[in-house]
Amino acid sequence: MLESDFNILINFSNLISPYKSTRKVFVYGTIGLGYAGWYTKLLNKVYDANTIETDNPLNNFHSSLSIPVGLGVFYRISDRFNASLEYTFHLMSSKLLDQLAANNRNDRYDILSFGISINLGKPRKKTIIKVNDYPYSLYTPESTSQPITPPVMEPRPESPVITPQGFTYSVQIFAFISHKYSPEYIRKRYHIPQPVRVENDGRVERFLVGKSLDLQKAKEIQAQLIRLGIRDAFIVAYKNGVRHHTMTP
Repeated sequence: MLESDFNILINFSNLISPYKSTRKVFVYGTIGLGYAGWYTKLLNKVYDANTIETDNPLNNFHSSLSIPVGLGVFYRISDRFNASLEYTFHLMSSKLLDQLAANNRNDRYDILSFGISINLGKPRKKTIIKVNDYPYSLYTPESTSQPITPPVMEPRPESPVITPQGFTYSVQIFAFISHKYSPEYIRKRYHIPQPVRVENDGRVERFLVGKSLDLQKAKEIQAQLIRLGIRDAFIVAYKNGVRHHTMTP
């Protein structure tokens, strides 16, 4: 028997709950349309007017449309090995799959399959998080569960000569328009030891680290963030809680 099918696969796991890159088990359904042809050893008998048995001249070949419907489970053992279990039944448009047309119902057959798949090739290397050449932007490898879109670039005004008295200092690391990321996600993503907070200014969300009256302390935090890969981190000065000016390295 030879059958060719066109199938549609529906991932129920991603429909029921949000996509997670760490998910190991996927439940899916499949439905399709196919065409099957088969030979049988049992000869079809035909009868003439004198009830003499003769062999069917079609040489016992039959064909039929097929509708496969199935349910399966896919389990990711590791990055290289996967296992699957699938049950599928095929509804045929013929009654001669078993060479018997004993009732009015079309024939069907069922398949229960278990498989192990192997991903060939070299495994993907873990990518070190880096910042690209755009100011205040993030780079995210393909394996990240929540991709980060490059944020808006804000111009840095020239720093005026102002005495440090009466100012507080924070270090700005990123700024975004219309893309929502939590401060905790940013902190974990870049392994920042200090708390990260967000400052809203219209559509712009600025992410900052630290708040100190000591300019030297702010410079130490800035140097630490640059070592973590956030090369465009810069100091922002506030006066009476209002953003006043920036300080380039």
